[in-house]
Order: sequence, then C-alpha cells, then structure tokens
Amino acid sequence: MNIYTFSKASIKKLATRQTLAIYPILISVLIAVYFIITHFEDKEEMEKPSTLIIMAGVGLFMLIGGFFSSRKAVSKVLLATKFILEDDAIIKEIPNGKDTKISFREIKTQQHTKKGIVIKTQNQQLIIPTELINFKELEVFIKNKTFSGIQYFDTKYKINDMLLKNIAAIGVLFLLVGTLIFENKTQKLLAGIPLIVVFIVAIYDELKNKGKANLSNEMLAKGTIMILSFIVYLIYIAIYS
Repeated sequence: MNIYTFSKASIKKLATRQTLAIYPILISVLIAVYFIITHFEDKEEMEKPSTLIIMAGVGLFMLIGGFFSSRKAVSKVLLATKFILEDDAIIKEIPNGKDTKISFREIKTQQHTKKGIVIKTQNQQLIIPTELINFKELEVFIKNKTFSGIQYFDTKYKINDMLLKNIAAIGVLFLLVGTLIFENKTQKLLAGIPLIVVFIVAIYDELKNKGKANLSNEMLAKGTIMILSFIVYLIYIAIYS
C-alpha cells in the first residue's frame, strides 16, 4: 500500500485556484441580492450614492475576507487529503467527508490532462491531480493495473468542468431571482418552471445513485421540501395572481 499526498508548496496554489473558482458564483449572488433588495425596498433610497458606496464596501469586504478564510479552509482539507494505492483499488480519503474507492477492474475510461488523471467507472469519477508528490509514479502504477481494454483520452482542449458548473449555477441563480422580482405572472412562471425541472432532475440523479450520492439524506430531505414549497408558490401565482 502506497500513500500519496500534496506538497506544502502545491497546497497554497491549489487552495488559491479552488477558492477563486467559486468567485463568479459569489459575485453573482451579491448582484442577485442587490437586485432583490432594490426591488422590495425603496428604490430611490437604494440608488443614493451613499447607499451604493456602503453596499459596495460590504460586498468588497465579504469577497476579500471570504477569500482568505476560504483559502485557509481549503488548505486544511488538502493537507489532510490522501490518495491510497492498494493492489486492486485506489482510495481518496478526505477529512470529515466520504471516501472514494475505485477498483481498477471497474474503470471504464481514463482522461489524461495537464491537471491530472480523470478515471471513471459506471457510477463514480475520481480526479487525481498532478500536484501530488510522486505523481508520475502513481500514474504508471494505475496504467499497469488497469485492463488493456480501457479507453485513454489525451484532452488538450477541454472545456473546464468548473467553468461549466459556474455557468449552470449562475443560470439557476438568475432564474430564481427572476421568479422573485418579475411582476408579470407569465414571466414568473417562465423563470420558475425551468428552475423546478432543474431541481427535480438534480434530486432524481442523487436518489438514483444513492449509494454514491454526494449529498446526505438530511440535505436531500431539505432540498425536497424547498422544491415542494417552490412548486406550491408557483401554483399560487398561476391561480391567484
């Protein structure tokens, strides 16, 4: 059994990269909050220069303070993250989280990128980053352990997965904002119905892969309650607005 970890030098870079990756969503949330507040509060008061300066200062403070606190939290997780190689499987251990174990015989595809190796089974995916100490040794070991029928992909030009997630999250966020601030019933429904479909598909996907689910049962229950509440809200709008 071999254990691979991140070097201290790479942890700082990775933590910075992962923290900055979520900033498009955070900025979008701040913009969405501003639109919601200006919609429900006195618009003239909210558009005063003094109010805008205060809100901009609060937003900037949240972004700067959040960056350092988030980077520290991510660094702590990365420091304790381990990739463990056994004779027949690879395991990713993370602190206070669910471990991922993939058997070599279950691997269907491998993708080799500049950022590492992405290995996939029928229901799981594991990303092995190049920042691991002795990554090349780990890469050779995995190649030797996987079957010859495995498909290998060299992906030089691949759309960033985090970019796609950010775009999807921002789209969902603005659909939600639209549902809240639109005055016209038709506009509310046009924004709300696709949002419901997205939420239902996401919950269904988690339930379908329950054994490999990323969310806990408690989080799934809360999400289901929120979706049902939102459906009731849309029904109310459709009938009584």
